[in-house]
Amino acid sequence: MASNGIVRRVLSYDRSTLLLDGVPHQMISGSLCYFRMMPDQWSDRLTKLAALGANAVEVYVPWNFHELRPGEWDFSGAADLTGFIRLAGDAGLNVVLRPGPYICAEWSMGGLPWWLLANEPVPRLRTSDPVFWAAAEAFIRRIAQEVRPLLGINGGPILAVQIENEYGYWSCDTKYLELLRDLIRETIGPEAMLFTVDGCFTQETQKLGGLDGVLHTASFGSSAESRFRMLRETQTEGPLMCMEFWVGWFSTWGGGAKIERSASSVASELAQMLAMGASVNLFVFHGGTSFGFMAGANLDAASGRLEPHVTSYDYDAILTESGELTPKYHSCRDVILRHLGRSQALPASISAPPAVLAPRAVRITQHVGLLEALPVLTTCTKVDVRPVPIEFLGEGTGYGFYRFVGTSSSSSSGAGTSNGSSGAAAKALEALAGLPLKLPGALDFALLLTDGRRLGTLDRQEMSASRIELPRNPPAHSLEVIVEVTARVNFGPGLAERKGLSGRVAAGLRPQDERELVGWESRALPMHAEQLAKLPWRDLNGCLPEGPAFYRGFFELSADEEPADTYLLVPSSSRGFVALNGFNLGWHRREGPQLSLYAPASLLRRGRNEVIVFELLGQDSQVAPAVSLEARPKWSRNRAKLAAHQVREVVSSIRQVGPRQLCRLAAHELSGRCVGRLAVGCLALACLVAGAVYLARRFGGSATEMVCGANRAI
Repeated sequence: MASNGIVRRVLSYDRSTLLLDGVPHQMISGSLCYFRMMPDQWSDRLTKLAALGANAVEVYVPWNFHELRPGEWDFSGAADLTGFIRLAGDAGLNVVLRPGPYICAEWSMGGLPWWLLANEPVPRLRTSDPVFWAAAEAFIRRIAQEVRPLLGINGGPILAVQIENEYGYWSCDTKYLELLRDLIRETIGPEAMLFTVDGCFTQETQKLGGLDGVLHTASFGSSAESRFRMLRETQTEGPLMCMEFWVGWFSTWGGGAKIERSASSVASELAQMLAMGASVNLFVFHGGTSFGFMAGANLDAASGRLEPHVTSYDYDAILTESGELTPKYHSCRDVILRHLGRSQALPASISAPPAVLAPRAVRITQHVGLLEALPVLTTCTKVDVRPVPIEFLGEGTGYGFYRFVGTSSSSSSGAGTSNGSSGAAAKALEALAGLPLKLPGALDFALLLTDGRRLGTLDRQEMSASRIELPRNPPAHSLEVIVEVTARVNFGPGLAERKGLSGRVAAGLRPQDERELVGWESRALPMHAEQLAKLPWRDLNGCLPEGPAFYRGFFELSADEEPADTYLLVPSSSRGFVALNGFNLGWHRREGPQLSLYAPASLLRRGRNEVIVFELLGQDSQVAPAVSLEARPKWSRNRAKLAAHQVREVVSSIRQVGPRQLCRLAAHELSGRCVGRLAVGCLALACLVAGAVYLARRFGGSATEMVCGANRAI
C-alpha cells in the first residue's frame, strides 16, 4: 500500500504461510554482520546477497558494540546501524532485525556489555531481574529510536523483529520474554512481525523459548524434515521458517584445522527446505572478522574448559572472510534461481575476486617490554587486599596486570602500595619459597613472572594441572601476573564470568596449609589505540627484552599502488595480538588453526604503514618476530587434531547428556521408522562416538546436532 508517496509494507502470516501485504511470501535471506566488516564493504556484500536470489538480509544488533559504557552510545562509522539498513533497502533486500538484547553470534558475551558485570552482585542476565531489565530496556528503547523510521510501515525495509535469541536453551522466565515483546511493540512498532528462534532438537527448547502469538522459528544445519516435525509439535500452525540454516561452522583455537562443509550438502538441504515451502535464512551468508578482542567462546560446563573462537569468522560461509564467492555461492544460487524459475548470469563486478596486495615483508625495527610500558598502557590502578577483576577497573577486554605488593603498617589503606610495601612482598615470597602457587581466579590465560622472568603459565583452555612453585634458590623478590582475557563466553554457562585475576591467591602444599598472599596492585591494560600510540619505542640493537614485549615495524605502499586486502602472518610468535595503523586486527596464536589475520584495504594507506605485534610469552630466540603480508589466508590443516577435537566434543556431550536422555532423543528421531526404541538409542550412542568426524562435517562442525542440542537443552 502507498500513502503520500511512501510504499508501506507489512509482513504477517496465516495458518500456513508468510504474507507480504496479504500476498503469500517465501523469505530467502542471508545473515550479514555489519559489525564484522568495514563500512566500505557493506554495499558489496549486500549486492552479492541480492544477486544470490535472496529477498532479505538478517541483521544481528550487538548491544556491546553500541553502548560501550552505560549511556555512552555509538552509531557512527562501523556502528552506523541505520546506514547499513538503508543500504540493504537500496539493494532491494528486506531486513530481519535481531536486536537481542542477547544475540550469541560467536561474539563476546553474546552481545551483552561487560559493564553489567561491574554491578555487585552480578545481575541475573537475560531475566526479569530489575537491574538487568533496566539496562536492557534502555538499550531496546535507544535502538528503537534508530530503527523505527526504517520500519516497513514507514516505507523502510525492516519487516520482522526477533525477541531475544535461542532463549529456550537458557531459562524459563516467561515474564522476561513478555516484557521484551511488549517493549518492542511499544517502541519499534506493533506492525513489525515478531518471532523467536530456537533449536529443534528437544521439545522443551521450543516450549521455553517461545511465546503464544509470536512466530516460532528453528535453527539447525540439516535433517530439515525431522527438525520441522519437532517444531510442529510445539507450533501446530503457521509458516515453517529456518531462521538459522547453518551452512558451515565456527573454528576454535587449537582445533587443528578450519571446519568445512561441502557445497553439495548445503545446496541439497536448501533445495529440500525451499521445496517444502519453508522460508530460509542462510547462516551465515558472510561472516567477516571479529576484530580486536571481540570473538566469543564456548565453555565445557563439566570441565570448565574454555573453547575460544578464532578471530576470523569465515565460518566456511557462502562468501569468504574477504567477500569472495565460494562454490557454495554458486551451488546455492543455482538452487534458488531454479526454485524461483529464473535464469540470470552473474555480472562480472560480482564474480570478480577482491583485489589483493602483492606479498611483502614487514621490517621490525623497534621494541619495548611490557613492564617498561606499563605507565602508558594502564587506564586504571587499584591496590587492595585481593586482586581486582578488570570489570572493577573499568575495562572489559585486553589484559589485567597484577603485582603482589604485600601489606605494611605504613599504608593507610591497610593494603600498602607498590613502593611502600615491596619489602613486605619480598619477605613473604622468601618465606613461601618452594611452595606451589594456587590462582583459581585467573581467567583466562595467566603468565606468572618473578623478578621479571617467566615462572610459568596457567591456561584455562588446556585445563593443565601444571605445578607452579615459587623460586627457592634464590627466592623471588617480586611476583607479577599478567592475565589475558582470551574471550568471553557467548553461549550457555559462563556468560556472567568476571575476567582477570580475582579471589584468593595462595601458596601451600595442601589446602589446609595454604597461606593467602595479601596485598595486590591491579591494573587494566585494554590495549586501545590511544595507549599503543604512546609506547616508548627503542631501536633494535640485537638484544630483545625478556618476557612480554611489543615489536614495531613498517611497510610501504608506493604512490601508484592502490591499497588492497592483505593477510598478516606472524609465524615466529606464539601468542598475542597485531595492530595495523593503530587498528587491532585480533589475536594471533601459533597453534592455529588460523595462522594469518585479515586486513581490509581500507586500513592501509599509501606511504608508510605501521605494524605492532604484541608477544605475550616472549620470543623463542633473540630474533625479532618475522612478519609478512600474504595474498591468501593461511590456516593449519591438521585433520587428525581436528578429529580428536571433535571426538572430545562428542564424548563430553554424551557424558553430560547421559545414555537415557540420548536414547530418548535417538528414539524420537527415528520413531515411526524402526522398532525397539531402546536398542536404536544404544546403537546411536555407539555410532556417535565412532562417526564423530563425519557427523561434525555433515552438521557444519557442531559434532552432532542431536547430542549438542540435548546438551544445550538440559
